[in-house]
Amino acid sequence: MTVHRNLVKFIFILMLPIFLGCNIFSSMNSESDDAGSLLEQGKAALQNGENEKALEYLEDAKMKDPDNYDILYFHSVATARVNDIEFTTFIETFQEAGQT
Repeated sequence: MTVHRNLVKFIFILMLPIFLGCNIFSSMNSESDDAGSLLEQGKAALQNGENEKALEYLEDAKMKDPDNYDILYFHSVATARVNDIEFTTFIETFQEAGQT
């Protein structure tokens, strides 16, 4: 009986790294990878002036939810900032082009 218990403990200890390596605890991570969380992380990065980081978050969010208007808007803002485009000038030019 003692040998059996020791064997079970030994197998459990051997299997522990495998279970810990699995993504079974991903919901416990503070940084989630759903579109809403990525959007919030992107917005926070924009507020902190981390435009390239924001663009990365928002690109991931856009891949997960390509029809979300908030994601599309903030993705456009981040893209404009990364490429040194003044966003209001871009919008004005876009609107003028639509009138012709």
